[in-house]
Amino acid sequence: MRKHIVVIIGVGNLGARYLQGLIKISLNLDIICVDPSKTSLDYAQSLIVEEEGLHLLRKIRFLTSYPTYLNYIDLVIVATSSNVRLKIIEKAVECSRVRYWILEKVLVQSLVDLNKLRKLLNNSESAWVNTSRRSMSWYKNIKKMFNLQKPLNFVFQGNGWGIACNSIHFIDLVSWWTGETIVNIDTEGLDTVWYESKRLGYYDVIGKLAAKFSGNSSLELIDKVNVKNPPILFINSYDKKGEVHEQNGYAKNFDGTKIFGNIEFQSTSTCRLVENILKFGNCDLPTFLESFHQHKIFIPAMLDHWNRQQKHTVTSVPIT
Repeated sequence: MRKHIVVIIGVGNLGARYLQGLIKISLNLDIICVDPSKTSLDYAQSLIVEEEGLHLLRKIRFLTSYPTYLNYIDLVIVATSSNVRLKIIEKAVECSRVRYWILEKVLVQSLVDLNKLRKLLNNSESAWVNTSRRSMSWYKNIKKMFNLQKPLNFVFQGNGWGIACNSIHFIDLVSWWTGETIVNIDTEGLDTVWYESKRLGYYDVIGKLAAKFSGNSSLELIDKVNVKNPPILFINSYDKKGEVHEQNGYAKNFDGTKIFGNIEFQSTSTCRLVENILKFGNCDLPTFLESFHQHKIFIPAMLDHWNRQQKHTVTSVPIT
């Protein structure tokens, strides 16, 4: 059995969860974890020891810098923050021929970097972005059960879920569900003050973000401090309505029918996604080009709001 070389760049909290998924794969893998932080590397190692023991740990390489000696890599998973993602991918492309990529979102922080990223990935066979709801069996079943007539109106509302860093998940969900492309984002409903997020150097904002799609479907994303109930996704079509309660694990159709499920953990979904990529060259995540067009609308809208509220004229918006 041929050995597949898989590199995870960034093994903090999310990257470590990717690693947990990789070790469950039946394929013959050569796994390399890269992170400049020894703390992150130690954390990833501790998760493996906890689950599988030292025998498996010895088969994984943990490095503080990119392995420039690798001429070819089957799959690179980039699980870093958005501000360094482009430089990391530039380094990988400079040193290695990378066949496949899985990239975390938000992809980058500026339109200039987004276009650079597109050029960098041209020589690879495929790349996908981890806005993963469309790949989850629960959401596939929800979509089949609801079967609502378009155009649809989606509303997601909750408290403290992070509009700036997580909206792209729902933009992709609506695009996949409806088969429509995003055409416009309205930021007028967002608050005038951005707040510091949990990650140092990054910001987020509360309020309402509104998006329009090519077939007249729409999406409203609401993050309010005074909303105490668990977040809910409402799907409306004329006189029919559905609801998805992700936190409570059920979706309810307009006729009261319920379907139970859950949002998959990264440690669970990675095994299926990576096996499909390495075996068949495909997976259910959105392709880079699909996500590129979503980011092409989303990033300028958020940057414009950031500059207007901060009275800046910067070219990058500090979201991750």
